[in-house]
Amino acid sequence: MSNFLIDYSKNAMFKPGSSVPFEEVQVSWRNLKLLSEKELIDWWAINLCILSYRQVGNVRSEVSKYGEFIKSWQARTQFAYLCKIGEVKFLVIQGSSSFEDNVLDIKFLKKQADDGEAYHRGFLFASDYLFDEIKQDIELFDDGPIIFCGHSLGGAIAQILATRLPCQSLITFGSPKVSKGLSSLPQTVGYRRYVNCSDAVPLLPPNLTGFGHSGEVRFIDHNQELQILESNKSRLFASMSYFLSFRWCLLQNGLTRSLVDHSPINYARALSRYLIQNRLEK
Repeated sequence: MSNFLIDYSKNAMFKPGSSVPFEEVQVSWRNLKLLSEKELIDWWAINLCILSYRQVGNVRSEVSKYGEFIKSWQARTQFAYLCKIGEVKFLVIQGSSSFEDNVLDIKFLKKQADDGEAYHRGFLFASDYLFDEIKQDIELFDDGPIIFCGHSLGGAIAQILATRLPCQSLITFGSPKVSKGLSSLPQTVGYRRYVNCSDAVPLLPPNLTGFGHSGEVRFIDHNQELQILESNKSRLFASMSYFLSFRWCLLQNGLTRSLVDHSPINYARALSRYLIQNRLEK
């Protein structure tokens, strides 16, 4: 199980692109072939999200090892790319990577969009910037269904873009809330929302602001097991055990379990552990 240990390093949290995606490919490729199509899609989605934090040249070269890099877009600090792995196409949106992104994160007052939905103002602005670039290549979305995915801010933008562009499925990791319930998302779009135990970002903005989540939650508990319900007890247990275990070495590690669990590499490792181990045990 050493390949699935949590990464507590500050690099994993503050330099998410420095993590090594696809790390289970070489050691567990035979096991991955045992996964169902949906399980494998989710596994690819989080690893492609990790890649989104890298320079576009690096993204292109890494994706080309496993599939086809089709196109990328940059709008202010927002970045997204379209690729094809096997027969499946992914639109991958990068999460927060700059001070400007953090400013967008805190602009949580609601703003009504053209579709009538009241969105988180900062996330709506970010998705508008990116949509203006992507719509110039709208023909790329005509050739078969596309999976939309994103981590953190990328997940928030992916949710809004999924209401505007042809989308088959939506997969987010550690995404904050974007609206009251994303009622404008077409019912034909399947939405799986991953939450890693103590990750605090999915709890934002607070419920008292009127924001709420949508989609089917996939909660990774303190044992790195996948649950269909979120658990405050599991969050508390994970946070307390982390503090007791790492209180003497916080200079090398994340200050809180909330930061650790928000790291995309820890979403990847938890998902790999669950999918591969449980498939092998069946």
